[in-house]
Amino acid sequence: MPSDSDPFKGWYDISSESYREYVSESGTVYRIDNPQKFFRNKVSGTHYVLDSEGVVHTLLASAFMVLRFLDSKGVSFTTTRDGDTVRV
Repeated sequence: MPSDSDPFKGWYDISSESYREYVSESGTVYRIDNPQKFFRNKVSGTHYVLDSEGVVHTLLASAFMVLRFLDSKGVSFTTTRDGDTVRV
């Protein structure tokens, strides 16, 4: 692999988000503070989120029903598995 390659090619910058929460069907909340990068596997739908501590969180698409996040301007969004997005 070339030394100048970007390990985050294809990842989205989400550093403007304060947090990101994934909610399961049972209501369990998985919260990621200070998310930095996001990648979605187009085949499986699995989400990968890199946080400010360098931890990569892997969330299976089948494991969550709702995604909530707060951007740096204080605007909160909620997205359902069905693709509905609500600005709260």
